[in-house]
Amino acid sequence: MQAGGAAICDVLYYHKAHLKDHGHLMGAFVLAQIISIPSDQSRAIANAGFKSIGLHPFGGLPECRDRKDLQVIGLSAEHTRIVPVNKDQGVSLSRGNKLVLIPGYTDAMGFSHKEIYAIRNDHVEFVWKTV
Repeated sequence: MQAGGAAICDVLYYHKAHLKDHGHLMGAFVLAQIISIPSDQSRAIANAGFKSIGLHPFGGLPECRDRKDLQVIGLSAEHTRIVPVNKDQGVSLSRGNKLVLIPGYTDAMGFSHKEIYAIRNDHVEFVWKTV
């Protein structure tokens, strides 16, 4: 059997395919680190770009899992551009902070990782080799 992105649920399947209406939770995440931020806190750059988190026109940009006050506005090959949702506030981040990003479309990124960690209740249950 070949399970697609719906099996682990990403932004596309959750919102656009309405899996949230059927009780699905998003289960694909990429941990990124903040590597650059100006002193005015107007934006931040993280070290995960479309090479690691994928990009597809149907799925759109990744979302920040734990920071609804932040918005991803762009991806380059190796970086994520992040701004505050409320332009009157800063991003409240520092270099070295970590953010959990939810991929827009897992089919566009899963193949680029050698291992996928299956975590339940904060414990690694399986490590799936992809190569």
